[in-house]
Amino acid sequence: MLIERGACGEVLGSYRDVKEEPVVMNGQRLSGVWIRWLIRPGEGEARGFAMRVFRVEPGAVIPAHKHPWEHGIFVLRGKVTIRVGKARYVLSANDFMLIPPNVEHEYVNIGDEDLEFICVIPSSATVADDYNPCGKG
Repeated sequence: MLIERGACGEVLGSYRDVKEEPVVMNGQRLSGVWIRWLIRPGEGEARGFAMRVFRVEPGAVIPAHKHPWEHGIFVLRGKVTIRVGKARYVLSANDFMLIPPNVEHEYVNIGDEDLEFICVIPSSATVADDYNPCGKG
């Protein structure tokens, strides 16, 4: 199914029809990491969020980073270690996670197949830059 737009603003389609793009972070192309923007904020689509599907090749990494918005992760396939702050979690297909804002996090595909996960984010920051969900220090 190609991406369709309905009369009331609805958008529907198959994620396979959405172009897979390389992920660039801090001006650097991340080796083995790909993204499909299913629903983009603005551009006549969603007003308050974006939905993406990431594909991470075996051994590839989304390096440590943080930002002032939370996001939800749902693993479609594969196995990943996600570090949030100092804690590490192993997730696989059908697992989900909420990553809080302003906490450093990273992803490492630890499986022998591609990791795929849905990531939903708000279209703007959800907290102030100095917000610290881990407490002081």
